[in-house]
Amino acid sequence: MKHLIKAASLALAATTATVSLAAPVAAQQVKGIAFADLEAAARQSSAYTTAAQQRQTTYAAQISQAQSARQAAAQRLEPLANQFNTARQSATPDQTQLQTLYGQIQQIQNDSEQQLQQILQPVALSEAYVNEQISDQLKAAVDAARAQAKVSLLLGAGSVIDGDDAYDLTDEITAQLNRLIPAAQIVPPAGWLPRAQRERLAAQQQAQPAAAAAQPESR
Repeated sequence: MKHLIKAASLALAATTATVSLAAPVAAQQVKGIAFADLEAAARQSSAYTTAAQQRQTTYAAQISQAQSARQAAAQRLEPLANQFNTARQSATPDQTQLQTLYGQIQQIQNDSEQQLQQILQPVALSEAYVNEQISDQLKAAVDAARAQAKVSLLLGAGSVIDGDDAYDLTDEITAQLNRLIPAAQIVPPAGWLPRAQRERLAAQQQAQPAAAAAQPESR
């Protein structure tokens, strides 16, 4: 019986030793995993937040003009909207009148949207310019944060169902962005276009010679 107990003890000790040896390996694997919200990391960076504040001053005229345009459009829409609602609630709604009023309301809304886009185009270009400057440094910030935290697998925050804050690398990426790009220029150079538009124009320019070469020569 003593031999059986001793053998069982030795077996249990061997099993415990195996588990103890395996535990650090599993811990290292878990420690090498993290997730991050890259958009949040960029938006909470010093370059982004400072530029957003500066933009309110630099483009104050455009912002004020846009607010005035919104108020003017709202004043034009209010009586038409009241007429439309009154006509719709009538016992016998006049469909022709409703269609006319609806068309007038839509026209004002469309005109107002186009006007606002034109007024705020410099503001939109400024934001795109700042975003692109930050985006140019984002991969380097992610690589630096991963190396510092010894992360071998980084997941997007949207792919994580649930996770502890200890695995969130967002703030570390923001810290690296603050190091790489502490400030951004908010006024783009004359004629500057966002990267997507530049790439589209470049593709069109490359396609033009090929299309011209493919056309048969006229005799």
